[in-house]
Amino acid sequence: MLGGKWPLPAGERREQAEERPVLCKILRWQAVLERLLAIINFLAEQCLAFRGASDILYENNNGNFLKLVELLAKFDNVMAEHVRRVKDGEIHTHYLGKNTQNEIIELISNGVHNEILSNLKHAKYYSIIVDCTQDLSKTEQMSIVLRFLKIDENAEVKICKHFLEFIPVNETTGKALTDVILQRLEHYGIPLENMRGQGYDNGSNMRGRHAGVQQRILNLNNRAFFIPCHAHSLNLVVSDAAKSSKDAVSYFTTVQAIYNFFSASTHRWAVLKKHLEQKLTLKPLSQTRWESRIEDLSYDPSFRHEAETLAQKMMQFQFSCCTVIWHNILNQINLTSKVMQNRTIDISEAKMILNKTLEYLKKYHSDEGFEETVKEATTIAEDLDFEPTFAPQQFIRPRKKTRQFCYEAHDDPILDPHEWFRVECFYCILDVAITSTEERFCQLHGHCETFEFLYDIGNIKNQFSKEDLMKQCQDLHLALSTDNAADIDAVELYDELIALSELISPKTSPLKVLEFIARNDFFSPNTAIALRILLTLPVSVASDERSFSKLKLLKNYLRSTMTQNRMSGLALISIEFKTKLQSQKT
Repeated sequence: MLGGKWPLPAGERREQAEERPVLCKILRWQAVLERLLAIINFLAEQCLAFRGASDILYENNNGNFLKLVELLAKFDNVMAEHVRRVKDGEIHTHYLGKNTQNEIIELISNGVHNEILSNLKHAKYYSIIVDCTQDLSKTEQMSIVLRFLKIDENAEVKICKHFLEFIPVNETTGKALTDVILQRLEHYGIPLENMRGQGYDNGSNMRGRHAGVQQRILNLNNRAFFIPCHAHSLNLVVSDAAKSSKDAVSYFTTVQAIYNFFSASTHRWAVLKKHLEQKLTLKPLSQTRWESRIEDLSYDPSFRHEAETLAQKMMQFQFSCCTVIWHNILNQINLTSKVMQNRTIDISEAKMILNKTLEYLKKYHSDEGFEETVKEATTIAEDLDFEPTFAPQQFIRPRKKTRQFCYEAHDDPILDPHEWFRVECFYCILDVAITSTEERFCQLHGHCETFEFLYDIGNIKNQFSKEDLMKQCQDLHLALSTDNAADIDAVELYDELIALSELISPKTSPLKVLEFIARNDFFSPNTAIALRILLTLPVSVASDERSFSKLKLLKNYLRSTMTQNRMSGLALISIEFKTKLQSQKT
């Protein structure tokens, strides 16, 4: 021992001894930040509020974040020591404030963005899906979702839909929305020329043929095919059919009146649920009506009259028939709509499902369909003990017109109530439903015709002659071409399809064919590109609407002043939690 100092341990330098406390301090802060990161991840994934009325530990109403810190300190030594040092004033930088929360939220969301953009770069082709909604602070929020393919190392193909962000927009014109979309694509370094699909709702500012968003983007990239949301189109089909006849309008007016009558009083709703086998969920009223709550405690003779009036309408045979008609139509369309909202559905599957729905409506549009409806309605009438006969219609005597030619038909009114309901209600509703379906999905059929020959490559020789197949390849080549470049070569695609048809069994889906090509080192590059674009095309904007549900959870009444960056970051963490886990692994 020299100079009163102990010798250093064997093999340890003086510099290492001096660095040891610094290293311990780094490890301690690293452990603390790992726990704070876990707390922020948990709250963000569950869309829970972080802060409360106070930002001080162990005070009431100090928020979920600090309460979880306190809870963790009870069972974890690292957090317990950190909390002790904060309380005793040993440290002033404690990383428990809102600024640290915002920084960590931004870091996590940046990691998620980087993971999404990295996958998109490998995929190359993508579709953009956009929708807008108003949040609680009356700000119009645009939701941007990207759809592309991910092919892993095992050659497994996965259709990915990733939420990108919420963007506040001040104008909802086609030009303003297009400018926002282009600016965000440029911000993230996403090439517009690689866009192959656009998915929007049926608003005129989005789907307009001259000044809509889809047309403005098509003017910049003619390969960005626009496909309107099919789930939304189905809703419009129902809306058109519901306005098709006087009886249809009257039916839904009565149904709404029945709902309003029962939902206006919790006592009446309890009575309704008591007599129903299937449980119902009471939807929230659009406006707060305190007088409807007072009605629970008082009795008004007008309620009895209202109930009797509704009961009389429900005891009419026309009402029972309309119930059967709409149950059959809505049940079929509802099933189709749910399938359309599947994340992994492609336009070939969408067309097949839609054709089945159209076939059902056309089959139902028959005398047999009407008689079956009357039969079911008669059973309802017998169960409710009222006469299963159509009430006579009151007609206004039409003005007699002079016929110019002898072969002109007489425009006489239908006097038989049974026949009148069949023609003016049953057939009228189905005529409008069928026509509306065909008109609103004509764009889908157009895109399907472009890619139709790729739906069943294994059976392509039996479906197309050599001349027809070559024409299909040339049409697709033209659709996927610009002045300077083309995604595929028509002649090479033709040769690849002929060779593939010998290797692929009939009725193999496009996704399975692409996986087969990927497992064999992409030996058919033109076919692979065509299939990737086909599977990238969007079907619905359901992903945007799902993001809106997160928006409502995040920006509620108590958090309406949340900043845009924080809200968008929390939404990204909550929606893309699987992508977040992947980004944290890498």
